[in-house]
Amino acid sequence: NDKGYGVLVILAKIIKRYDAPQPDRALAVENFNDALQIMANARISGGDYLTVVDMESALIPSDYLPDNLHPNSTGYSKMSAVWYPAIIDALNYPPTLTNPGAQSSIQGQTISLQMLATDPESDTLTYSAAGLPTGLTINPNSGEISGKVSISIPSGTNFPVTITADDKKGFPYTNPYNKDEVTFDWKIGGQVILPLVIRN
Repeated sequence: NDKGYGVLVILAKIIKRYDAPQPDRALAVENFNDALQIMANARISGGDYLTVVDMESALIPSDYLPDNLHPNSTGYSKMSAVWYPAIIDALNYPPTLTNPGAQSSIQGQTISLQMLATDPESDTLTYSAAGLPTGLTINPNSGEISGKVSISIPSGTNFPVTITADDKKGFPYTNPYNKDEVTFDWKIGGQVILPLVIRN
């Protein structure tokens, strides 16, 4: 990350030691894994692209060969079952957000505009908006833009709007690995006031 490369590093905790005659080795592994997690948390907080795979609790004593050091076939299957989801998460595909096109509304108008997005992995999406006309908000869960356009907005005002759909996976908080966004203009016009006609 210091060099500006968008690379996600996957760290794995060491599998447990079960050599009963030497319990100090098992404790050493636990201490190492605890220190690894602390280091990773600090690097993640600093902006580095890291994720930790918990191999420490993946195996039980029967998953080892007689040397109590190397996994047997069952152990390796369990390890791959832990690795695979972490790799899939790292290889996340971003959602696709449909641009609704330019919008036009009038002062005081009630709005309901549903943003449409799809995700290749059917991940849950979170929506956000920037630049919406005063009085409108977006539902972060459904992506619906709703509300009533403020009557205080001067007629002819144009709002450049940006909508984002984020699956919160892949490289943390970075486009385009977990997000898609669209921009469009939203123009506000004045209310039409018809003359009052009184007939005798």
